Amino acid sequence: MWGLVESPPSMPVMTLYKSIIPFPANIPYDVGKLALVASGLVLVCFGGAVFVRRALDSIFPDVQGLRDTENSTGKYIGILERLLIFILVLTNSLEGVTFLFAAKSITRYKRISEEQGFAEYYLIGTLLSIVWALTIGLGLSAILHNGL
Repeated sequence: MWGLVESPPSMPVMTLYKSIIPFPANIPYDVGKLALVASGLVLVCFGGAVFVRRALDSIFPDVQGLRDTENSTGKYIGILERLLIFILVLTNSLEGVTFLFAAKSITRYKRISEEQGFAEYYLIGTLLSIVWALTIGLGLSAILHNGL
């Protein structure tokens, strides 16, 4: 990720950043690109959670038994999934997205094969999540490499 930034920010900004996150030494920084990547991370992870939840609620009005209501594990899995896809896109490793989708589907295979309602909910949610992360990641990648 540090390879995405180019020139050093001002000293007060760098001091603030170093107090929060220890930056590697001798790497040039571009605050604009750093802000874009940080904004992309927030948009992908948390904006994606809102987007996927609202889309699924509009598609499946009765989600009783489909969603993890007790501990929201599905929400956190989705956030991590979008984060990984975002990083894979920015590092130009798109083949990793297919591996991630396959691995996620294997872990839920038993319930997907037994419950049609859950299978539809799960697959649509996963695809929405992947499309959201790919769209934000590819868009940000184009902006970082080509400018606005």
